[in-house]
Amino acid sequence: MNKKTLPPAPDFDSPEEAKEIIQFLWHKLAELEDRLNQNSRNSSVPPSKQALHHQSKNTSPTRKKSTKKVGAQPGHKGHRRLPHPSDGNVLVEQYLPPSKCQCGGRVITNCAPYKKHQIFDLPDVHYTVQEHQAYQGQCTCCGEKHKAYIPVHVPNTQLGENLHSFIAIQATQHHQSVGKIQMMLNDVFGLYFSTGAISEAQGRVTVGLETTHEAIHHKIKASELLMADETSHQRNGCKSWMWAVLSNDVAFFQINSHRNQHAAKRLLGEAVKKLLITDQYSAYRYIDDSKRQLCWAHVLRNVIAIAESVHPENQKIGEKLALIAHSIFRAHHRFIENKLNRDIYLRRLKRLRRSWLALLKQGSYQCTKRYRGRCKYLLDDDAMLWRFMDEPDCPLTNNAAERILRGYVLMRKCCYVTRSYRGDLFRERMFSLLETAKLQGINAYQWLRDIVKSHLAGAEYVLPDFLSIEAAP
Repeated sequence: MNKKTLPPAPDFDSPEEAKEIIQFLWHKLAELEDRLNQNSRNSSVPPSKQALHHQSKNTSPTRKKSTKKVGAQPGHKGHRRLPHPSDGNVLVEQYLPPSKCQCGGRVITNCAPYKKHQIFDLPDVHYTVQEHQAYQGQCTCCGEKHKAYIPVHVPNTQLGENLHSFIAIQATQHHQSVGKIQMMLNDVFGLYFSTGAISEAQGRVTVGLETTHEAIHHKIKASELLMADETSHQRNGCKSWMWAVLSNDVAFFQINSHRNQHAAKRLLGEAVKKLLITDQYSAYRYIDDSKRQLCWAHVLRNVIAIAESVHPENQKIGEKLALIAHSIFRAHHRFIENKLNRDIYLRRLKRLRRSWLALLKQGSYQCTKRYRGRCKYLLDDDAMLWRFMDEPDCPLTNNAAERILRGYVLMRKCCYVTRSYRGDLFRERMFSLLETAKLQGINAYQWLRDIVKSHLAGAEYVLPDFLSIEAAP
């Protein structure tokens, strides 16, 4: 068995050459340590993928252990479930006191009970089957046969709109695989459908959502304030990307085979109407700088990485940059809470911006090579960092776009990859509906049921009012 041996030590011609090589190796080692120390706090590495020894570092090491007892503290206002209003869902059982007292007197019952105790439970779950029978007859005179036909509004499938909607909601909002849905239908409802039948039901829902998905896309392109983000997606082992963009009232998902500028244009269109909030990814570079706001949460992670570098020259600059970034967040929050008027707010931001630019210029030539480039990129994108100063309603981050992607990421972990193009369409259209329903404050299941009912009946679905685009003046 051959054993690995170390290469022979190099011979140095002069002490200066040895110092240069040692300096090079020292910088290389420091760079590798910086990469090894990446976690969710200073990079885009998600918490689920970082090493266990990093998870304890995410908690504040300077925070002292609390001396308070576990549980609610004195003065805490409790939260209790309100009694259910008296309607058709409440079955009332009344318990009356005895009509006579032990002393022989008559007991008069009060009009209202002194105590109410409500017990919530689920009804016995069962399914319904609607059978459509078509008959034929024969004329007694000429013998001609006549047939009755099932109406065209009756679906030609064995699953109704409620069952279609239930399967689709379970597969996306509740992250259930086809096998899990099959088990649930059998265990809870006593229904058995093959995995192929459940997959076909998802396909019919996909077709029914086409018009709604296109309407959401048109609404997104007409919106003035947008936030966008993307995450990986796989179909049969081929890597793709799930893109998400949302406005104040709708959310749109789209799967693209690449993570490039062409995919961004397919998602957003050739131009953004007013303002787009994203990270520093180059795919959005085709949008004018005056219509982009960079996410300060991503910027904060970048400067924290500089502050946590092993190089002392990086640490000093990174700590000051992180302090300025935290100050910007604090000033913005106070402005939103009406604790700062706009004049003081803008004056404070201008002062922070001057310090920010001075430190970035210093870091662009004093930091090590790894972080020197980050400082230069932030300097080049300075105009996109401070667009929120001109727009009072502009958020500092695109965290909302990352939050709407969270449900899809959980589904990806539970259900793995898709197997077909139809599966990609199902996911992007269903998540567009689910997240739009959240923004609108409506019931996603009820909305989906109306869409599927119209599709199965062959009728045209009437889009809700919030998806209409007002005509341009």
